[in-house]
Amino acid sequence: KTDFQSVYKNLLYDKIITNNRGEYAKQVSFVSDWFKDENCRCYKSMDFFPKCEVPDHVYNSFTWFNVEDVEPDDSLDIENSRVWSHLFNLCGHDDEVFDYVLKWLALKVQRPYELPKTSLIFQSEQGAGKDSFFDWFGNNILGNEYYVNEDKASLVFGRFNAKIENKLLIVLNETNARDTVELINGIKNGITRTTNEIERKGQGSYNCNNFISYVFLANNEYCLPIEGSDRRFVAIQCNNSHIKNKKYFTRLHKEFTSKKYDRVFFDFLMDIDIEGYNFTLNKPITDYYRILKHQNVPMLARFLGDYLSSFHGTSAIHKLRAGELYDNFKSWCCDNGFNGDRVPTSTKFGTDLHFYTGVDKKRDCKGSSYTIDQESLRSY
Repeated sequence: KTDFQSVYKNLLYDKIITNNRGEYAKQVSFVSDWFKDENCRCYKSMDFFPKCEVPDHVYNSFTWFNVEDVEPDDSLDIENSRVWSHLFNLCGHDDEVFDYVLKWLALKVQRPYELPKTSLIFQSEQGAGKDSFFDWFGNNILGNEYYVNEDKASLVFGRFNAKIENKLLIVLNETNARDTVELINGIKNGITRTTNEIERKGQGSYNCNNFISYVFLANNEYCLPIEGSDRRFVAIQCNNSHIKNKKYFTRLHKEFTSKKYDRVFFDFLMDIDIEGYNFTLNKPITDYYRILKHQNVPMLARFLGDYLSSFHGTSAIHKLRAGELYDNFKSWCCDNGFNGDRVPTSTKFGTDLHFYTGVDKKRDCKGSSYTIDQESLRSY
């Protein structure tokens, strides 16, 4: 309170004073009188409620989208714009992906209080114009107070995360596996959780609503570890044909900066039917998505897959000593470039094998041995 009064001590207003000589105006401190005003609005807490019902006791930090101040122009057709064709390029000229991305963006403007529970990954060579589109969409349509373009994943998914406060869309630029592997659990939770814990350096933390959707932009092919059971990511490889095309990007940026398609694109998204649309069940499975999943196959699973191929023409049940199987595994690691700390110990190797259906461990007077059921393991 003291700081507030100090900052605004120069904010004065003409207060009507009444005495026995009549009325006259006197300049007094606005803040001092406001603190004592019995009719001033009071709230118990502050939170972020974009376009949704707000409890009476909560102050809503959301106002409106930036584009809603722009007058509609019915003479323009978004499907004939460079914005439209550029987004189609980013979607790799894939109609299914393009339709999904449009619906994904439509959810952000129609029902920003709902999470799609999926995140978009766009991968291309450098210079494809990935962040140009999302900077335009985030700043011109949503508003820069609800949008962040950040290249340090730790500032978004790390401990001190004030950047994500009251945001609807966050773009992670220059995404690479070196950063995301360590933060993957936080990334997955951030895509689906309902609240965020916000913490600033030197201050306490507090919880607020989470309505953030994430877009990851990458130049490297392997940018995020996607598990076999993944339900959160849509991976898209962009069309690279316009890279270094100065004329193409000059015209595109001229259209972005003109702002003439801001309201047109917003109105188009508002008209898309997304009622009952499930973004998890309907996410497109692209070739690039399969590549990312394959790159994240565990080392042991890769070894067992290769090891099964060596059984060709042999009996369905294969038996061997535990030490022999581990020696085969170490040789496979060496042949495939996995060395040093990346190779698990024999104890870790045995523990991990326990989870693979079709591999049974037994112990006798000669030590431990494994029985491998080819059909069960291959199916698993």
